[in-house]
Amino acid sequence: AGRVCMWQLDATDNGHATRLVGEVGTLIQDVLLPHERADEERVYPILARALHGEDPLAALSRTHHELELQAREFGTLQKHLSPDGPTDTERIEFPRLLYGLHAILRLHNAQEEELFHALSDA
Repeated sequence: AGRVCMWQLDATDNGHATRLVGEVGTLIQDVLLPHERADEERVYPILARALHGEDPLAALSRTHHELELQAREFGTLQKHLSPDGPTDTERIEFPRLLYGLHAILRLHNAQEEELFHALSDA
């Protein structure tokens, strides 16, 4: 209750907006990126051995790279956030970056589901 969605950052006061950006940044850095890195380092090598082809997980690795880029851009914007709160431009940029992350994650999850479905059929 009382929680404001990051997508509606433009409607929140500066203090709450700053806290919200911090919470989302922490989730990206502490949950999302470590999970994706662990997949890349631990899961994908096992899957690559089970699959045939030159680089069977290239598309999945590429979406990891794109997630990293979006997360880095979010982190840079967050790092330069004024203690007074986000500017009008930042109130547009933060949600834009999150929409991008969301789209990449949806694609990435669909790719993984398709791969796991194909592997379970094999």
